[in-house]
Amino acid sequence: MVKVDVMVKERPGNSRASGSEGGAGGGREPEGRQAEPREKGARSPVSVQPRRERYMVTPLPQHLLPPGVSELSVDEVCDRLERMPEVKVIRKLQPSEKLRAAGLHPSCPDIAVVEAAESQVPAMRSLHVHIEPDLPLSGTGPTAAATAGILPLRDPGLVMPMDEPVEISLRVCGPEGEPLAGAGVFLIGATWPGQGITGADGKVTVALATETPESVQSLYVRPTGGYLDRWIHRPELSVGQENLVTLTPLGKVAPGLEERQQYGWGQKAMRLDRLPPTFRAFGIKIALIGSGVAADHPDLKERVRSGTGLGPGKEPSWARDRVGTGTHAAGIIAGADTGTGLVGIAVDAEIEVCQLLPDGCFSDLIAALDYCIEREIDIAHIALATPYSSALVSRKLADANAAGIACVAPAGDTGGPVAFPASLPTVFAVGALGVFGSYPPDTSQATHSGSQLTPEGLFAAPFSCYGPGVDAAAPGVAVLSCSPQGGYAALDGTGTASAHVAGLAALVLAHHEDLHGQLLPRGPGRVNHLFELVAASCRRLATPGTTEAARVGRGLPDALVALGLAPGVQLAPALSPYTPSMAS
Repeated sequence: MVKVDVMVKERPGNSRASGSEGGAGGGREPEGRQAEPREKGARSPVSVQPRRERYMVTPLPQHLLPPGVSELSVDEVCDRLERMPEVKVIRKLQPSEKLRAAGLHPSCPDIAVVEAAESQVPAMRSLHVHIEPDLPLSGTGPTAAATAGILPLRDPGLVMPMDEPVEISLRVCGPEGEPLAGAGVFLIGATWPGQGITGADGKVTVALATETPESVQSLYVRPTGGYLDRWIHRPELSVGQENLVTLTPLGKVAPGLEERQQYGWGQKAMRLDRLPPTFRAFGIKIALIGSGVAADHPDLKERVRSGTGLGPGKEPSWARDRVGTGTHAAGIIAGADTGTGLVGIAVDAEIEVCQLLPDGCFSDLIAALDYCIEREIDIAHIALATPYSSALVSRKLADANAAGIACVAPAGDTGGPVAFPASLPTVFAVGALGVFGSYPPDTSQATHSGSQLTPEGLFAAPFSCYGPGVDAAAPGVAVLSCSPQGGYAALDGTGTASAHVAGLAALVLAHHEDLHGQLLPRGPGRVNHLFELVAASCRRLATPGTTEAARVGRGLPDALVALGLAPGVQLAPALSPYTPSMAS
């Protein structure tokens, strides 16, 4: 949790702080108030100002320029940008030389990434350049507030804080009373959620600035790992006493997890558990583009060995995962075959990590794709989904496709149209499925179940984005995999679903007879054929034209069919038939 100190200064008799007071460099104190003595060595406060915007700038090609105007190089553009006030060039992005060495002309041009005041954009355009906002990237996984169905939040101008905020004390523990540190606790009401992180004693105090205990609609607790999350609708909260929340160990839903090796429900649904043990993914290079990977996890430390940090943070590290989704996806794709715990789909694949989240922008995704082209990656799992698109990112993805990189991405978790970059034809878009009976009724998963589609209880997750761009659907609700803290966690999202498809694609690339050796060399033809094999293996789940069909695309991929080990029909149920009960 990041802590930000904010100091608000007022003038006497004025309820609103003046923007001219308290500026960096030592503004005058309000009349009648003496400055508080500053501790020796303490840094002066920084006046809060709007951030400068980031832009991607690239020279226009000659055929788009007015008569008599010559095309500039990116170095010449950077030179002129640096002379402008309030404009700073952060870095330059140039296509990988591997493209030209392969005889390919890059679709994406050289790019200058700049920070600039918005007022300088017209002056920048006068250089005859293409300008795009370098917008922030976002990962996948429905948030607690989104799951509650209360978004969007109310207009902040209409939210009034109470004179005396209410403090709610909570303690999070396991069934034996063991305190659970680092658990996220969210109290969700009609305005803004209160939140906190438990300490070593499992305790946290959450201040409700705009809610009362009676107006809180949901209590959500997300542990770091080893336990299921907890979702309590309309919780009865005490103000004067400590509120106890008990979480269920993962062993209750996956008995023997620490004693013997297991397949997740998603692997069983895709019939990956029925593959011969010799079907590994040796020699296939997979890039995980997302939040990084906790490379010291017991199931990953021998599998994940190299990567790069590309986000703008002060100390980007690919071997650290502050979000958790990257480590979870890595376990699904390539968790080690250790004899205990969970085994990955593409064991023995070579894993490269590109860490962009939580602070990455479009330009960082472009840099990550260049890294993949340079390293001759076979499959890129792009665990990102944004509501806005980028022409330059689209061109870079076209370059990746031309270089023979199969890009797989989540359809998105907003429940709306397919997100970017999965919406592009060069990317295989994956929606999320759940299965009844894989989670207890008091978890967050129970809040986003859908209509039953198959006898074994599969359903399309309502948060999963929909549209003709969805190619297939895969397990994405209550999926167990690696947690950054060293154990396991159950997560949801189309990013979890797309990790299953990326792992299967690696196996198909390694073992399908159509893709052996030089029969189909690197290039867009190999990528297209790989995607066709995965799509053609899908088991249809919903009637065409229905909402569910728009979320699941061709359906659920079948590993045996995709690898040519079984005809294109479902020979037997992938999971046991689901029998509803009062408890579930």
